[in-house]
Amino acid sequence: MIDSFVSQFDEDLRGTFQTVVGLALDDIQWEQASYRVKQSGIGLCRASDVADVAYLASRGATFDDCRALDGRHVWDDGAPRGDGPVDVIGEWLFGCINRVNTYIPDQSQFIFGERPTRTLKQGLLMELVNKKRGDAMITSAGIWDKARLEAASAPHSGAWLDAPPNRALDMQVSNAEVQYGIGRRLGVELCEECPCPFCLGVMDKYAAHCEACMAGGDKTVNHHKVRDDLYIHSKRAHTAPRLEACGVSRLLGLEAGGDTQERPADAPLCRAQDIITGMGVTASRVALDVGIICPQAFGHLGAASVEPLGAAEEYARTKCARADIARRCQEASVIFQPMIFESLGGVSSEADRIIKCLNKAVAVNSDTSEEVVATRFWQRIGIDILRGNCGSFYRRPQY
Repeated sequence: MIDSFVSQFDEDLRGTFQTVVGLALDDIQWEQASYRVKQSGIGLCRASDVADVAYLASRGATFDDCRALDGRHVWDDGAPRGDGPVDVIGEWLFGCINRVNTYIPDQSQFIFGERPTRTLKQGLLMELVNKKRGDAMITSAGIWDKARLEAASAPHSGAWLDAPPNRALDMQVSNAEVQYGIGRRLGVELCEECPCPFCLGVMDKYAAHCEACMAGGDKTVNHHKVRDDLYIHSKRAHTAPRLEACGVSRLLGLEAGGDTQERPADAPLCRAQDIITGMGVTASRVALDVGIICPQAFGHLGAASVEPLGAAEEYARTKCARADIARRCQEASVIFQPMIFESLGGVSSEADRIIKCLNKAVAVNSDTSEEVVATRFWQRIGIDILRGNCGSFYRRPQY
């Protein structure tokens, strides 16, 4: 009876989800959708994934109470009872443990005939189950899908999924943006392969090209939006930011005099004593330089497929080496800090450290908890990147 109920629930859940987002998912994409957001999924909870774990955890939690009511109560997981003929009992618990053992790593599997000595918490068991499932999907994927899966599992990459649909906060995303964001996250085919009208490159059917294309101005618009978000946040942190002003080289002390159009930073912080940079030190002036990259772009695919944020970390090093800008800034007592975001929402580790310091300062200045400040900031960034990517996609033809 429970099997048919679980199967029907999951079937209805899948059908409803596909109808709401307007996408047809194959079995692998549906599997990924059931993963937690921090594991590259959408966070849908399928009954078939939790039924056995929930039953096993409940049996473990109630065992002592059952023994108090009936001293003959045993951990009936299918072990033979007595010295006579083999009499297997506890079919439900036996089958449950047998299935759970296939879900979790070998070193964590349960031994039949013995009540587990460890605490059987559903959340802890699901952590083991989810890790094995996620690792198996990444291992079996090709380099293209690995780059997407690693990027989607990076911290903050799914922040827009948790954002409240609040018009007053400008956080209500459109149907098209939801469809695009979920489709990109799950690797759904969003269009036909065709030439890009702006760069004449190949517009792939997964829409990764529109996030990497440097033609048409979309990349610049998306960059400026994220730069402005970071500038506003830095202003709230009272770090005296300057928004990409002409003559910023002279402002940073990188030239003897005279204005120039060179801009080695998007948002120089002129009062950044409390900001811990990627170098692990503080400085009175920090030059923040924003960049947004697509982890599935040809030049970043190799690094992105190895680890989460691999592409962002690699590009951050490239930024520092370009025109030897990091050394030039350091000689002028300025810390040059790349702020590299990935198009799926992740951010390089050094940039994440900077943002945590800004969040702390904003929380103090606004008498708000640091957790609330951080949550709002990442939701803002996630939605703005999503909107920029979606706008870029719909400016190109979908045959």
